[in-house]
Amino acid sequence: MKKKIILIFLVVIAIVICSAAFLILKSSPSDEEYVPKEGDDIVATDYSDINNWLTVAEYPDEPVDVFVLYPTMYSPGEGDPIVAFINNEGMRTGALGFVDKVASAFSTAGNMFAPYYRQLDAVWTLTLPAGERDQYINGVPKTDVTAAFDHYIQNFNNGRPFIIVGHSQGSSMAKALLFDYMSENPTVYERLVAAYVIGYSVTQDELDEHTHLKFAENATDTGVIISYNTVSEDFTGELSTWLPNSIAINPMNWSRTDVTAEASANRGSFVDVGNGYEKVMGLADATVDTERKYVRLRMSAYSECRSRQEMYSRGTLSTAKIYHSITSTCVRMRRTGCKDSWQIIRSIIFD
Repeated sequence: MKKKIILIFLVVIAIVICSAAFLILKSSPSDEEYVPKEGDDIVATDYSDINNWLTVAEYPDEPVDVFVLYPTMYSPGEGDPIVAFINNEGMRTGALGFVDKVASAFSTAGNMFAPYYRQLDAVWTLTLPAGERDQYINGVPKTDVTAAFDHYIQNFNNGRPFIIVGHSQGSSMAKALLFDYMSENPTVYERLVAAYVIGYSVTQDELDEHTHLKFAENATDTGVIISYNTVSEDFTGELSTWLPNSIAINPMNWSRTDVTAEASANRGSFVDVGNGYEKVMGLADATVDTERKYVRLRMSAYSECRSRQEMYSRGTLSTAKIYHSITSTCVRMRRTGCKDSWQIIRSIIFD
């Protein structure tokens, strides 16, 4: 009897070890797969092929453009590579959903352009040390995004001011454009209205290194970065998208201090209620945590909505979008006496 119990125990241990090994291998490159990284000779996706664009404004009759970079949408299955193929169906479907449901907050702001770009398996990427992770992010994804943005500038932009909108992995790509492309192309950078680097930190160290960039101080700044990670008021965990010495601005009152923007200033959110999206007014107030540099949200009457309650319990309020403030007032072009005769007045979007 004792031998039987020991045998059963050993079998269970073997199953656990094999299962753990399978999970590790599943999120690791196979022996045959080499994951390109920064410095490698990487061939960019061909952005002269219109099929490699998620959306290109057919009639760009607005005075400003919006260049959108979607968040992580690649979720590889067993046997799939670490780096997505550009025609990966799941990634493309998710990217389209992001543009329809989230980036559409900017649809009234200008002419929208959004490329498909090859993404990394986020599960694998987040297991890497930060320095090594950046080498891979600056490999295939950065190569594609840089090529896409350059094609946009050379063929679609026609000298118009533009907004860059990124979220999560898309925000890491927006940072790559800001750090390198804008440094190498200062006349292009002069036309930047603002870069929304949402759901991924921008740090003071990065601004110190890239001195051509500046972070937003108020609602009338142009040529600036707007960045924040949103969490619930009592969140104490860690965010994989947060970096030490980060900077954040409260997009409801354009303050970098701990002055709270009351929920009454929230012009409306789209919340997933399971069978569609519901517009909710005054969903949350917002306060910058000046120590951690999160934007903390205090939800109001969240128990009225099932998905809202689930979002709150997770702490990281990544799907609560303060949407209608963008839709109504994201970008209003007003004739003034400032440079290029344009004053850009921006409002908000929450990740």
